[in-house]
Amino acid sequence: MLEKYFKNASEKFAMPFVLVLAKFQIKPNTVSILGLIIVLLGSYFFYVDNKFLGIILIFLGSAVDGLDGPYARYQNLVSERGAVLDSFIDRLGELFIWSVVAIGFTSNDIELFIVLSILVASNLIPYIRAKSESYGITNKAGITARPERVIFAVIFMFFDLDYVVSKSKAGANISKKLEKQNQKNLDVLNKEQEKLKKELEDIKKVQNIIDKKKLEKKIKTHNNNIKNFNQKKKELSNNLTQQKKKEIVQLINKINPILEEYM
Repeated sequence: MLEKYFKNASEKFAMPFVLVLAKFQIKPNTVSILGLIIVLLGSYFFYVDNKFLGIILIFLGSAVDGLDGPYARYQNLVSERGAVLDSFIDRLGELFIWSVVAIGFTSNDIELFIVLSILVASNLIPYIRAKSESYGITNKAGITARPERVIFAVIFMFFDLDYVVSKSKAGANISKKLEKQNQKNLDVLNKEQEKLKKELEDIKKVQNIIDKKKLEKKIKTHNNNIKNFNQKKKELSNNLTQQKKKEIVQLINKINPILEEYM
């Protein structure tokens, strides 16, 4: 449906990018493969719950993939092999997008069945169209071409929409969201715990350094005290020696007069 109303406008909008591709002489098939890679990256980021980057990459990859047709026509490189490759890559891109929906955005068998039904139906559409054309039947009618399906899947994942409006579904969704939130909170707490452990180890290292410095300071003070004690001991010893010498001289001076009388 979107292709019917916006095809001409989208090709005019794509023309500047087509000219850039032509300047670098990139092959149309390379553009298709590049678009697929970007879509795969976007699907992965949706899977790890990085929705903002996921939605940007999926829409960017789809836009890049949409350039291969106008670019091939501009360069006159349209081929049946290229058309087959483009269709195959489109199916791969949808497979990965809906696989992420099935893995990360379902909570019971009914929801998984709905996603698988959408995936199978999305692959039946190009099959029925190709089979009709092989019998000469024109079959291009429909309201859910690939752009609509991709937009629906991306919006569904981004806003985490309900499959069926019901109390049980609402309860399951709330439980699932709470579980995701609890897991996020647990991851945050684990990171904080690791951070606190590291900080504690750093504090212990600093404490060891401080204790070592205190011990070194005490040893230095003790050595200085010993040195001062030895110095005082030496000074005291010198003082005692001088005092004894003085006393001996005084004694000799007292004895000399007595000796002189007897002599």
